[in-house]
Amino acid sequence: ACESQLRVALCTDDPLTFATSLPEKLAYIYHALRRQGYSEKNAIRWLKDRQEDAKDGIFAVMPAPSGMGR
Repeated sequence: ACESQLRVALCTDDPLTFATSLPEKLAYIYHALRRQGYSEKNAIRWLKDRQEDAKDGIFAVMPAPSGMGR
């Protein structure tokens, strides 16, 4: 199972300072999950769930879609 007790957001804090990118972080985490025994399907599902956590926890104002809010 890939249930998570924690809500986690994976993001690119400062790619120049930390010398990494979001795709690299996702790849590291994917491979760590696989080493921990997650199936490919469950590792991908876990990462997609974290993407939803990030969307739910965003604190930046998202622009309205074109033509909306006018």
